[in-house]
Amino acid sequence: MADRAIYFLGLGNNKAKYIMTRHNIGMDFVANLDREDSFILENFKNTRDYILRKYTYKDITFWSVRFKTYMNLSGSALKNFCNKENVDITQVCIIVDDFNLEFGRIRIRLKGSSGNHKGLQSIIDTFQTNNFARIRIGIGPVCGTAEDFVLQRFNQDELEKLPLIYKTFVSIIKTILDYDFETAMNKFN
Repeated sequence: MADRAIYFLGLGNNKAKYIMTRHNIGMDFVANLDREDSFILENFKNTRDYILRKYTYKDITFWSVRFKTYMNLSGSALKNFCNKENVDITQVCIIVDDFNLEFGRIRIRLKGSSGNHKGLQSIIDTFQTNNFARIRIGIGPVCGTAEDFVLQRFNQDELEKLPLIYKTFVSIIKTILDYDFETAMNKFN
């Protein structure tokens, strides 16, 4: 069972025009956690800079976080959040898109490079470490330039597959909470 506070941070761009784009899959998935019957929403905090939701799952408390900024400013937004909420980066698990992974493939890591993801790179640069958990959700392969591709909406085939990918994502969250990140990595990577 999770033995420390866990904040699941969904990265994305906080504008309506980016909802349901490939780049926002992390933010969109985190935004839907309160639809899960087994996750009980206990508290909600909507600040100028972020949305923080406190949940219970079984007897475990966890939080979801979404920033009200752009993906490329994730590092300073996370630093601000950690300072205001007295959270250490080791308590945060970043949920992010990855165009280097095949669509729907999910990879869990406790540390690593940015993989050319500007949001992750912003966090690494700001905190001067890559030692933080992340769940990467595959949106690839890239068609055209990466910058244009990630900002496009999902095509019909992808939209039909998203519910199953989301269901796997929720299973990963539950496994992390019930056990730990290592168990989730062994089961889902």
